[in-house]
Amino acid sequence: MNYQTNSKTDKLYKTAFALALFSIGYNIAEGLISTYLGFEDESLALFGFGSDSFIKVISGFGITYFAFKEGKECFERSRTMHIAVVINF
Repeated sequence: MNYQTNSKTDKLYKTAFALALFSIGYNIAEGLISTYLGFEDESLALFGFGSDSFIKVISGFGITYFAFKEGKECFERSRTMHIAVVINF
């Protein structure tokens, strides 16, 4: 199915794409710092928090993909993203 989008919807998808990219970058930095400090201080909680950030990065890639490719075959791509999220969890 092919849906027509207006300029406001396009702007919202661009905003979602930018926020998803920011989230990916932030979570990568957070994960690296937290896992390093958790390893150095032998803190399992901090190390686990950093590991969780990498799971958020995988989710962020799914959101980025969805926001970037939205508009063409909307339902098929949505189904693919849901399957990817279920597999990751």
